[in-house]
Amino acid sequence: MVKTVDYILKFHEDYYTPIREEIKTATSRATSKPLNIGDFCIATFLPSDKLLLLRIDGHYAMRLKDLDRGDARQEGYYHEDLLKHELKIIYPELQPDDYVYIYRFKSVGEQRSALNKFRSEYKFNQDQWLVKGE
Repeated sequence: MVKTVDYILKFHEDYYTPIREEIKTATSRATSKPLNIGDFCIATFLPSDKLLLLRIDGHYAMRLKDLDRGDARQEGYYHEDLLKHELKIIYPELQPDDYVYIYRFKSVGEQRSALNKFRSEYKFNQDQWLVKGE
C-alpha cells in the first residue's frame, strides 16, 4: 500500500510504454533529486495526461563521460553514446566531467488509489505545469 507520493518525475510521453513495460528502468537527471530507496514517485508523461506510479530502487551519481553500456541499457538505450547524446540534447550545458544523477525505479502502475488521489489533487495548467488544485 502506498502511503505517500514523495516526488514527481517528468518524462516525455514517448517513455510511457518503455517504463510501463520495464524496458526503461532508470532515469538520469542533471540535478540531484530528494529521492531515496523505497520512495514513491508519480511519473508524468508530457504533453499527455498519462501517469504511472514508480518506486525508487536505487540511485547513484556518475560523471557523464563515465556512463557505460549498463547505464544505457537500464535507460532503454543500446549503447552509452546514444544515452550521452540524448542527455546533451535535454541538458545542453552538460559537460563530460559533470555529474548526472541516476535513479533506478520499478513501475508500480497498478496502485490505482494513489494515482486517483494524485489526479484529484493536481491538474495541468495551460503551461503544462502540474499545480495543486483548488
